[in-house]
Amino acid sequence: MGPEAVILEEYSEKCTILGYNKSLGGKDMHLVKAVVAYDLHPGRTILLVFDQCFHDPTLSASLINVNQMRDHGIKVDDKPLRYGGTHPITVPGGISIPLRSSGYISFFPVRKPSVEELESCDFIYMTGSNWSPHCSTITDIEESLYSSQVSIVQTQGTYQVEPSVLAKKLLISPDVAEKTLKVTTVLASRFFSEPRYSGYGHRICWLGRRRFSGRIYTDTFFAKLSRDGHTCAQIFANEYRFVYIVLMSRKGDAPHALRTFFEKVGLPDLLISDNAKEESSEEWNSILREFGVLERKTEAYRQHQNYAENCI
Repeated sequence: MGPEAVILEEYSEKCTILGYNKSLGGKDMHLVKAVVAYDLHPGRTILLVFDQCFHDPTLSASLINVNQMRDHGIKVDDKPLRYGGTHPITVPGGISIPLRSSGYISFFPVRKPSVEELESCDFIYMTGSNWSPHCSTITDIEESLYSSQVSIVQTQGTYQVEPSVLAKKLLISPDVAEKTLKVTTVLASRFFSEPRYSGYGHRICWLGRRRFSGRIYTDTFFAKLSRDGHTCAQIFANEYRFVYIVLMSRKGDAPHALRTFFEKVGLPDLLISDNAKEESSEEWNSILREFGVLERKTEAYRQHQNYAENCI
């Protein structure tokens, strides 16, 4: 706890933080039971009691161990809002203390309580006196998860590994391990050895794309030369009057139009086209394989099978 806390009790134990102050070769920090004041709204203040916490009055802020609060039964969601968290601390009585962010630091403002507040305000215990981070069961689970890199063979999109080996690594029963393997696939899998960075994409192209159900029809139609030099366009449509057009300078740009549609709109369940040369080229088929989209050709002289003809 920092200078804003009032010390209720000081324990005899000390903890030496090596490297905390290199000029002193380490620093002794006392374990205390301290209280701080938190203003819920104007006119109401609650007192938060932290037991078994470090005390260093030279710190500008109090350092709180969120796992110590969780062990005491306090619900803590310290996941930032931008990553999908709610970012509050929920204490007994249904009181929610919202967290704020400053860079990678999550915090909530507190102050030093007055003597009157210590006598009149409600106390809420945020941590208990029996906190011990050295738990053999939790340590064994964490170490097993960290070292659970078993030999895995991928066959037809599923993991092939002995249930007994997985059960030993994850500390679960063999029947649970067997059921887990039956419903676990390798689609969109990620590995710990791969780098994590903003905009992390899938190794398989189409797994990172937007998909939509249904069929898309496509065809090429021609017009007079436009001011921008376009002589034709590739049209994409479905039965529900959805139409998307990509302008082209020549019909040989159809594969480029197909890639544009996949990247900007999404991937359909099925693409239907005719047997035109530009829609049967190796480049066209290569794009279909790259994005994992199935294609079906219409019959010769059966224009009514291609809904894009009606849209033209």
